[in-house]
Amino acid sequence: MCTKTCNINSIVPDSTPYELIKKILKILKYEKNVAGIKMPDNPEEKLLILQLSEDSRKIARLLSSETSIRILKLLNKKSMSAGNLADELGVRLNTLKYNLDSLLEAGMIRVRHVKWSQKGRKIKVYEASKK
Repeated sequence: MCTKTCNINSIVPDSTPYELIKKILKILKYEKNVAGIKMPDNPEEKLLILQLSEDSRKIARLLSSETSIRILKLLNKKSMSAGNLADELGVRLNTLKYNLDSLLEAGMIRVRHVKWSQKGRKIKVYEASKK
């Protein structure tokens, strides 16, 4: 078994969080050569990433969440409110809200606009960040 160690900043120097996410997603899809990293041919080999910045840790946490990834995929297609996202994904609103707040903080999504419900409640409409 082989372990390869590298620093995330050497993989994606001066990358925005959005660029970093795109590169990590490509790696997770098992592309053989992303950002100069040769993915292991042997499944027993491991890639160990050390010295992550706080932003990188947040992004890694988000990418480990299936709900966050599903939210990003939907918001890449169209803008949606939290209620619409919860219905589409089949998750509870409080679970969705946690993920939306995390994605907002990481800069991966943004509030496109705010609309008002018939009951006078503020409804945020989200979209994927275009960085």
